[in-house]
Amino acid sequence: MFVTVCFDISSDRTRRHATKVLEAYGTRVQKSVFECRIGERQFVELRQRMSQIGLAEGDLVRYYTLCRACQAKVEFTGGLPPREEKGHIVV
Repeated sequence: MFVTVCFDISSDRTRRHATKVLEAYGTRVQKSVFECRIGERQFVELRQRMSQIGLAEGDLVRYYTLCRACQAKVEFTGGLPPREEKGHIVV
């Protein structure tokens, strides 16, 4: 499964914690956006770990799951073309 995770977290400490969790599951493609190629169990584990990082009121983490057909339609402008690396798409 392909999941894009993005976050808006106010605390530097919590943001660093979120980044460490997400780096274990995917590739950072922007400052607060990660792309993850993971299985269903890993997705459940990822959401559980992210729910435990201590989000403050107003903080937000979003998960976008894309099917294969939708992945093929992902477009971007700028940067290098995406490539497969260790099971992750790197942009």
